[in-house]
Amino acid sequence: MAPAFLRPVRAASRLTLRTRAALVVGLVGVSAFGGSVAYHIRRTADADLADSMAETVAFLANLPPLQDALRRSEQETLKYIISGNPAWREAREDAEAKVRLELEDLARAASASASARGSVAALRVFVTAALEEQDALEREFSAGRLSRSRAMKVASESKATDAAIRRIATLRELNYDGVARLVAEGHQASRDVFAIIILTGTVAVLLLMYALRVYLIGPIEALDAWARGWSPERPLGAPPLGASPEVAGLCESVTELARRAGEQVRQEAEMAKVKSQLVSTLSHEFNNALSVIQGVTVLLEETEGKETPEARERYYSMIKANLRSMSTEMRALIEMGRLEGGQFAVRPRRMDVGSVLRDSAERLGILSERRRQTVTVEGPAVPVQVRADPEALSLVATNLLSNAIKYTPDGGSIRVTVEPSGETVRVSVRDSGIGIAPSDHEKVFGGYYRTSAGQAQAKGFGVGLALARRIVEAHGSRLALESEPGKGSIFSFELPRWTEGMDG
Repeated sequence: MAPAFLRPVRAASRLTLRTRAALVVGLVGVSAFGGSVAYHIRRTADADLADSMAETVAFLANLPPLQDALRRSEQETLKYIISGNPAWREAREDAEAKVRLELEDLARAASASASARGSVAALRVFVTAALEEQDALEREFSAGRLSRSRAMKVASESKATDAAIRRIATLRELNYDGVARLVAEGHQASRDVFAIIILTGTVAVLLLMYALRVYLIGPIEALDAWARGWSPERPLGAPPLGASPEVAGLCESVTELARRAGEQVRQEAEMAKVKSQLVSTLSHEFNNALSVIQGVTVLLEETEGKETPEARERYYSMIKANLRSMSTEMRALIEMGRLEGGQFAVRPRRMDVGSVLRDSAERLGILSERRRQTVTVEGPAVPVQVRADPEALSLVATNLLSNAIKYTPDGGSIRVTVEPSGETVRVSVRDSGIGIAPSDHEKVFGGYYRTSAGQAQAKGFGVGLALARRIVEAHGSRLALESEPGKGSIFSFELPRWTEGMDG
């Protein structure tokens, strides 16, 4: 019986990973939509609050000038009565005009609100009454129908102006209360929006966690458990239940790769009878290829459902290419053993040296990418034809690049160059690594030797450079080294350019 976490996966087995990813993205979209709605609500509330606050502030700003103008009109009236000076009468008329102007400004500020317009209309009645009372008192005094003492008494008993001023004060208090109410409403709106966001976000996160578990994590765990059941003695069984088309295809590829790996393991068991140097060399070269395969496999697991099908296909191709490279390298190492026994012979023929170097760099690209190293292959734009054994030269390039990657710090650079010169082509591999002391230059080519700095930097058997030099020497050339501690290394060799009439 399948594990419980596989049951929902089996129910959705017909969905491709792209469809499952679309479902997850849809849930994220729902969460984003909920947040957008909440933001829109909050923004609308803020806009309404800002408009109301602006109207209220504008209304309040016009009340003090109106009150001051009304009080000044009253004072100018009293001064005219006391002194009888026509100048105060003119000043009083100016003050009255100011009152009417401020009243009109107040009416304009209240035009956007029906309640404010009503308040201004009521206030206008009080202000008009106060002005009319002042006008009447002035006319009576000017006509001589009121003595100065009588006019002063009437003015002191006047209540209209005080009533208008009290009305203004009342409006100010009411509007201050309105501002406080608007602020409270804004705070409540903020709390409501925050609650909506929390609720929407919680639901979206729960749905997203469930979708990730069902559609992405579940298949990955099932594939991991299935792959862990492999051993050289026990072939892989049927793919996990509920596997998507992409995962099912991957299972088929892994099954084939496991079969090949099993064959390679059996071949390694046979090679155990070969002398110790060949066995150590074989282990070293297999370690290079398996490191690439392991790195790509981990990357596939980490990016399940994130990479495009084209990118994933490129990773699968890298795994297959490295497995083929393992088989090729093993055959080359067998030939290396024959070389030591006097039975090895390279098979030089016409070949494009740049293509072999680029292929080697691509096979090891996953290792350099994980260490953020820059690897460049530079040379003429047109193919550079040389006379060499492609498989043997590929093994040389792989060893030199692998060493450069291992002994170059993270973020460093590795540069491979192809330089035609007359009848030869110079190939060099330059890195920005830890470098090699001059006293160790010949030792590193002897086999089974590693510098103290190299042992601290990376693992290995110390046979890669020895193998590379012997293959280069089998081509009639020499592998040269230029290096100093802390200044990187340059490995270079020359190959004859292909010309018409050459054998091979």
